[in-house]
Amino acid sequence: MTILWSRSSRRSAAIASLALGTVTVIGPTPQASATEATNAGFETGSLTGWAPLGPTNATVTSTSPHSGSYAAALSRKSSSGGATLTDSPNEFTNVPVGNSCTASAWVKGPSGLKSTVRWVALNGTTSVKSVTKSVTFNGTWQQSPVVTLAMPAGASTADLQLSAPSFPLGQTWYVDDVAASCDDAPPPPPPPPAGLVGHWELNEPGAPAVAADSSGYGNDGADYNIQGDGEAYTFNGTDSRVIVPESNVLDPGGADFSFGVTLQMSQAPAIGETYDVLRKGLTTTTGGDYKLEIANVNGLALGRCIVKDAQKVAAITRAVTSLADGAAHDVTCSRVGNSVTISVDGVVKAKKTVTLLGTVSNAASLAIGAKAEDSPKTGFDWYLGKIHDAWVRVG
Repeated sequence: MTILWSRSSRRSAAIASLALGTVTVIGPTPQASATEATNAGFETGSLTGWAPLGPTNATVTSTSPHSGSYAAALSRKSSSGGATLTDSPNEFTNVPVGNSCTASAWVKGPSGLKSTVRWVALNGTTSVKSVTKSVTFNGTWQQSPVVTLAMPAGASTADLQLSAPSFPLGQTWYVDDVAASCDDAPPPPPPPPAGLVGHWELNEPGAPAVAADSSGYGNDGADYNIQGDGEAYTFNGTDSRVIVPESNVLDPGGADFSFGVTLQMSQAPAIGETYDVLRKGLTTTTGGDYKLEIANVNGLALGRCIVKDAQKVAAITRAVTSLADGAAHDVTCSRVGNSVTISVDGVVKAKKTVTLLGTVSNAASLAIGAKAEDSPKTGFDWYLGKIHDAWVRVG
């Protein structure tokens, strides 16, 4: 395995290429850090330069690395939690405000579970900002998306964390060929991804007041009684929710659109009740509505997608696999033409087609984790569990 760590400034650049414990440095020592990465390739057969974070077992293995001779093997050693590896000591220190830091890795793990690459901007030991990208394991080696951190004011250290959150006890996942770098030049803001009109990564830690929208459309949500761990929001089932004010871009009209979440739950709603996971509008709302909810069907927590047009024509479809298993699941509702489908972890589970499904456009707020009303007549349908990510895509 070969891992490339680089840091550059406007005046100088340094590249450290580590393979089998050999370090070659070209150019002056970079200003972004006082040290070079140690054993970043795991190729010495040890974890020097890395450390497990939290209740994690971490070793190196020579069994089927992505490249080279070794990879890191991670598992959980507590009854709950994740399996996480971090650079230790932190390699990216004294990073100027505005620096762009990027990272990615090759990962392998049990199909359907997730791996994340995460930057945490630190002021001492205090987290100022974090950004995360995830990939769903498919049982083979795959490259994670690149995660980018713009160093915020009030922070100077970029901590790199490679994690499989909420990982099952007794399972192992692997990481290899990590690449990370920090640069002086702040990147221009990326254009909104095509069609993505709302994206709430829900990675603000503590008791956040705002769920930031990363789509570029500024659809930030107000948080109520939320607890965040930097990777997901926990909804307590009684008064936790996120309210996103009405925005025309969240109204698909007659266009195809989709919406969904990555959720994690262990308990189905009470018999006869539902959890509202993501919804815009109510069944009585003028202009139609759309929502993703969890229903209790014979004790199972089943995802259900509902799209209702301005004429009250509704397409309703429901998956048949319970989501209340403690694992993280991607759940997507998609409207294409006159059909609505529900997908779980990238697999279409059910589809409903009606004769004619018209426009969907209302003046309601979008809610995550409950209804958006102040005083609903039939209850708020509070969601109980975690949500790692939520989004709406039009077109």
